[in-house]
Amino acid sequence: MDDYRRPGENLAGSGRKRRVQMSEATSVMLALTLSGGMQDAYSYFVRGKVFANAQTGNLVLMAEHMFNADFRGGVKYLFPLVFFAFGVFVAEQIRGRFQYSGILHWRQMIVALEILMLLIVGFLPVNDAVNPLANAMTSFACAMQVQAFRKVNGYAYASTMCIGNMRSGMEALSAYTRTGNRELLLKTGQYFLVILTFFLGAGIGGALADFLRAFDRQLSSDVPSLGGRENGRRIWKIKNTEVNIPLIFCRRVHKRRESVYCIALC
Repeated sequence: MDDYRRPGENLAGSGRKRRVQMSEATSVMLALTLSGGMQDAYSYFVRGKVFANAQTGNLVLMAEHMFNADFRGGVKYLFPLVFFAFGVFVAEQIRGRFQYSGILHWRQMIVALEILMLLIVGFLPVNDAVNPLANAMTSFACAMQVQAFRKVNGYAYASTMCIGNMRSGMEALSAYTRTGNRELLLKTGQYFLVILTFFLGAGIGGALADFLRAFDRQLSSDVPSLGGRENGRRIWKIKNTEVNIPLIFCRRVHKRRESVYCIALC
């Protein structure tokens, strides 16, 4: 029989309650799942329509290209598949070696490594030559995340994909209709909260990708030229107008219907 007991309920009549780890907290789930949705949106909309997390989608797209004799087009989907599998392997190796080290929690190591890799990806140029590497690194990071963080409040879930969460949520809902157990309704809500959070992350990631592409196009058309230095300030010539600015990051400014851009150079 399936165990639908809530994590806080007594275990085997012992009177003890299961202590939920910090890695299973709802706040951690929300942050990781939002990140998972944004990573998938980033790799698909910015890095050549390749999924960082949805490896089933990559497999379908790779098969479609290869069965149409487009082997070069299909190979770009192979990189994230291979590196996703490798990421799971590495995450398990880290857990096995450092689970009881006492120096730093093994999940913290994985999060730090994931942040480092995604930071590097953010600085890689966007082009057909570099995108496979960027997608491979993103998939590797996603795989480590989904392997290290697999439960929320005691319920198994995935922070980088939806199909398993949807299956588990509907299974719990079906059991609730049969038993009337309100804990099953809570479990259902947990899974659909994960799905909603992933949806929001993907939407935010897609919107940011569109905004940054538009900003980049506008910036490319209005690149300022360096005119000199005066009293520790740069003089930028923009559309025949001299603008005196300090060497700090500036936002876009509208003045006299002309866009003025200040390059972020410190």
